Amino acid sequence: MIAAPTLIYAGRFFYQSAWNALKHGRTNMDVPISLAVTLSYSMSLWETIHHGEHAWFDASVSLLFFLLIGRTLDHVMRDKARAAITGWGIGAPKPFPFPLGPWQRNGYVRSASNLANSPSYAASIQKG
Repeated sequence: MIAAPTLIYAGRFFYQSAWNALKHGRTNMDVPISLAVTLSYSMSLWETIHHGEHAWFDASVSLLFFLLIGRTLDHVMRDKARAAITGWGIGAPKPFPFPLGPWQRNGYVRSASNLANSPSYAASIQKG
């Protein structure tokens, strides 16, 4: 029976996430995890009450243990990746501000028909 408080305390992240997902009409990975842990514990409790041969209280606790380790490692690696990505922007060189040519206006390339009619384009052809 010591598994009940363990499942409630350790499984609260999975149960809360699964409940929120189901409440909004969606599913996520925590829904089948919560079902598996609850059914495993329920079957073990049933077997114990009815003097059955097999009880798997350790299976549900072990499942939560490994899932919580995986979730913790996932959060640690995501934090490291986030820190690495934000670190790339620090000290990065700024782009060189190229002067706009006669074929550009306000950073946008002008169309070919407007380019031929442009006085600055005609002046650059005469100079060259």
